[in-house]
Amino acid sequence: MNRSLAWAFVAALLAYAIAFALVADFTCDDAGISFCYARNLAAGRGLVLTAGSERAEGFSNLLWVLLLTPGIGLGLDPALLAKALAFAAGSASLCLLLLAPARMAGRTLRPSDAVPPLLLATSAPFAFWTAGGLETVFFALLLLAAATAFALELRTPPRTFPLSALALFLASLTRPEGPIYALAALPAVAARTFATPNHASAWRHFIRWLLCFALPLAASFAWRQLYFGSWWPTVFHTKLPGDSLESLSLGGAGWRYLADWLAAPSAAGLTALAAFGLFRLPAARGGLWLGGSLAATAAFAAVTGGDWMQHHRFLVPALPFLCWAAGEGLHHLLASLPAPRAKAAPIACLLLLTAYGAVQLGALHATRGRYRVTFSSRLARGEVFRRMAHEAGLRSALLADADAGGTSWASGLDLLDITGLTDRILSRHLSNPVLREEYLFGQRRPDFIRLSGVWTEASGLGRSSRLAAEYLPLAPLPGDYPGDYNFVRRELLAAQDGETPELPLPRHHGPGIGWTGLTPVARTLAPGGRFMARFYWTMAARAEPRVRLSLAGTPPISAEHRLALGWLTPETIPTGPAMRDRLTLPLPAALPEGRYGVELASGRESPTVSVPGLELLVSREAALARARELVATFDAAGGVPRPKLLRDIEELEAAGALDGAQLESARRAAGAALARQAIRELEGPVESVVEAIECCLLAARWDEPAAAARMAVANRAIAAARDLESRGDRLGACRLLGALTRIAPGAARMLAWRDRLWEQLARDTTRPGS
Repeated sequence: MNRSLAWAFVAALLAYAIAFALVADFTCDDAGISFCYARNLAAGRGLVLTAGSERAEGFSNLLWVLLLTPGIGLGLDPALLAKALAFAAGSASLCLLLLAPARMAGRTLRPSDAVPPLLLATSAPFAFWTAGGLETVFFALLLLAAATAFALELRTPPRTFPLSALALFLASLTRPEGPIYALAALPAVAARTFATPNHASAWRHFIRWLLCFALPLAASFAWRQLYFGSWWPTVFHTKLPGDSLESLSLGGAGWRYLADWLAAPSAAGLTALAAFGLFRLPAARGGLWLGGSLAATAAFAAVTGGDWMQHHRFLVPALPFLCWAAGEGLHHLLASLPAPRAKAAPIACLLLLTAYGAVQLGALHATRGRYRVTFSSRLARGEVFRRMAHEAGLRSALLADADAGGTSWASGLDLLDITGLTDRILSRHLSNPVLREEYLFGQRRPDFIRLSGVWTEASGLGRSSRLAAEYLPLAPLPGDYPGDYNFVRRELLAAQDGETPELPLPRHHGPGIGWTGLTPVARTLAPGGRFMARFYWTMAARAEPRVRLSLAGTPPISAEHRLALGWLTPETIPTGPAMRDRLTLPLPAALPEGRYGVELASGRESPTVSVPGLELLVSREAALARARELVATFDAAGGVPRPKLLRDIEELEAAGALDGAQLESARRAAGAALARQAIRELEGPVESVVEAIECCLLAARWDEPAAAARMAVANRAIAAARDLESRGDRLGACRLLGALTRIAPGAARMLAWRDRLWEQLARDTTRPGS
């Protein structure tokens, strides 16, 4: 490489760094899905979105996830790690793009070989998706590496190991359209192979190339079936349109996507120059490979209809080949100039590159601060839902959201992706409203639901009668946009039928509310503990409901609460049924021991009212004795019903008598008691199997249950599901298997069985008259 080309490469790297820096603060929210899978894989949970998720291949970039896993496992920032890997891949692409054209053509390097890397370095889509955190640029590198390997294979004997096939296999592990590029490369491989006079040797090389690609690809499909119980990722069902021919029709989404790319003058000029370069490039010297790669990119975008993201993400893998062909076109264009004008060719080339770079950098600058669906904004949303789950006292919570990346990473909650990207059932049946609502509201029953923007109207979920009946609309959350709606499951805030408070309260009506009753969590507490109670009330007037909880004494100890956890607006609080809230009053560690009354007041200025029949005993010794009594019930031979055990654990946590180690020991004893209760539930009817599964889940949170208990519950659930299926109750079998996947998330055969039952249900619901 001569000095001028070396300086040109340095200039390309510098331009690439500047372009990247303009949008370095952008991280696509979809990248967060890969981060979550990598985090759980590093933690030993396998390839799952969240700790409580079943196995579903909700990513389309296995190799990228595997590359991220070690760094995320070491605690590195996932977004910075992904950007660093992508920038390294982009820099390697610039290097290959400098060398590959000469290798493919079998010539030495020439000054015009600096053009392709300079074009790519300043390309707005290439820099934008380097910052995006996804595998896009790494995928482009693998495709370019395959082309470079093929260029080297052109100059070696046919018996050489086909590295180009291996690179295309790695590309297929990185993006699902990888096999399309391998198919597009076959004409170039065949032309190179059969150009040799020895046809027997040529056939052997061609078959070797095919096997080096197809055998590991087949092995990856077999692994996918064994691990996930499915031949295809869930994204295959959601990203590919139901009628791909419609996308290909004139005016379809795919053609509109390609036309939108060509609408930019700089992109149109680059494409025209590349077309001229392809026309002048001999087929045996890269024309077939470049043309096939460009055609594969356009075909994939046309069939899938493109995507909604900025800067044409689906076309980025073609950019290195487009710049390669454009470099060839520019060389032949300038070489055709008459001698007097040829002297000005370098200056014209430099001006052209400068103009192109300025336009592309301007496009990047215009994008700054106008990003769509970013990882950072969803991180903030995830923190909001994490806080809300804590306020509601939920030991585990399920959030349904259309954006699964940053929300999953930050919330720590289980997440149901209602677009179907990371969910096995929704990905297949999203267009079936009957099954979608049954799955969402009947089987998963998320604690929180978030409907976002255009997707709310497109899905029709916002108009669902079950959503209106079973959920309450939340007040706007931080970061919400117009058209964003959030919901909480009604039973988290409203008293259920038959639920009565332990201590009735006088029918006192303060500003906006009427009191109904109170149920204390613990009456015996240690100093430094927390008095907690479930407070029942009704909405009496459209005002913001508040209540003040006080401990009688001097000086008074009090805490004010916004009712409905402060989540609902006065207009959205139901006026009929009783509502239920958690009231908490922290006790000072220096509080003198003794007996105390509890007082309530509505709002800040209302007079306090003593709660009749409630007296707290604040005594460390008495609280410790009560704790030992509760733990002794956990250690008893019989099972402890799950609701009672949950109340007892809550009492232990509130009383404050046990230190951290003692509380963990009590939780482990509770886990063992739940495992025993799970076995007892199996003696009951089929419905009790779900209760047994819930017991196993809680036991696993506190202490890993005995393998025998988990195995017994799983075997009973499978037998019950088979019985339900044999009686034609496919929906009941699906419900049971759906619950079972929560304690056996990796049972691929069971997941495949449930998928088959849902397919049968889908056929039943679409049958005429069904």
